[in-house]
Amino acid sequence: MKIILINLFLILYFSSIVHAKITFNCSANSSWVDNPSLPVEPVKTARLDIICKFHRFAWQSFSYLVAPGTTKKPHFLEMMPKERIFKKKPETWDLNGDKNLIFSNIEQAGSNIPLNDWNKNPIFYQENINKIFYNDIVSNQLNNSQCISKIDSKVRKFNISSGAIEIKTSWKVLTHNDDISKFFTISRNVMLNGKLYKNIQLALLGMHIVRKTPEHPEWIWTTFEHKNNAPDCDSIELYDNNTNWTLYNPNSTQPTNKYLAGKPTQVCRKTPYGAGFLAKAGLTVIRDIKELNADMKNIYKTRGFVWSNYSLVGSAWTQSINPFFTNGKIPPTWRNEIGGSSLLSNTSIETYVQNTKWFDIEHPTKNRGCFSCHNYNPDKQNALHLSHVFDAAKNYGPCISQAKPQLP
Repeated sequence: MKIILINLFLILYFSSIVHAKITFNCSANSSWVDNPSLPVEPVKTARLDIICKFHRFAWQSFSYLVAPGTTKKPHFLEMMPKERIFKKKPETWDLNGDKNLIFSNIEQAGSNIPLNDWNKNPIFYQENINKIFYNDIVSNQLNNSQCISKIDSKVRKFNISSGAIEIKTSWKVLTHNDDISKFFTISRNVMLNGKLYKNIQLALLGMHIVRKTPEHPEWIWTTFEHKNNAPDCDSIELYDNNTNWTLYNPNSTQPTNKYLAGKPTQVCRKTPYGAGFLAKAGLTVIRDIKELNADMKNIYKTRGFVWSNYSLVGSAWTQSINPFFTNGKIPPTWRNEIGGSSLLSNTSIETYVQNTKWFDIEHPTKNRGCFSCHNYNPDKQNALHLSHVFDAAKNYGPCISQAKPQLP
């Protein structure tokens, strides 16, 4: 109760400052698109931009990752897919992220249930990591579950390096009913029900970007979606019925966000921008995201880029109990406030586990945005388990002793 009262005081105090018109615009920067670069850390640019600086970090990161890389493909497609690393002998790093890659994962994390679009095709999921993260895994044999066990038992010391990036994307099968010009697309071989389909055109629906920075060992968690994925659950009636939603049919009577075998999934967004009571009390989570999204849409649109159809859903991180301080804390627990979009989820990636706990100051021990799944027991595990890529590790025998441990 004492903690809750302290938090209420801080929120009301913060809210009073915001409403005293000591405000600023959370604006985007066209250089993120015209001269993309990967930010190292969220940068404070104004007096009260505690929240804005993380959302700016998210958009600048996205702008870099979707910009053309060395091979002219977007940087995120040059990253190494999980399937090429978590095998007995990891493949050598290259910039050909889709080399021999077959899309086959159709189960959502957290629920292990497929998401079917309104053409009754499943959504496919893919995970990729950057070279820093790749080097951590390969040099420490973390494709081998026995090596991970040694780290968990503290026989070996290890921390994932700052600068590590993990991307998770969601993709739909394009049909003649889709306006292809509105999506970023790729062609891939896909495996479905044991049958291989070649050169299937897929459209990007969602993207998680998870980044570990020097000041945020808990990682900074952000997610983006296509603007036409799904409407907000609480305001469906306000939308134009002519909107061509990808995951929602206004003429359907199916229950929302519920899996029905053999049928499309009727999807809506339970918690827009991942923001609950705190945002309504006066914090700037929603306002900042909306301003940035509007700016970035305009920047991309004036340049004729398809990325104008994608927007930031939200960002999350851990911070001290005082919202003015955003020093990252691990492991994420109820003792650490979750900054920004504390109820964050992506309609195309976490359809069935969206959080609706509106009073997000109560420090629930579960069902709390990204950290409801991405957590670990510090008495038994290493912080590497904040990432779920290690779920793909297999037992390849004893851990080779010459692997050099990484010091904290």
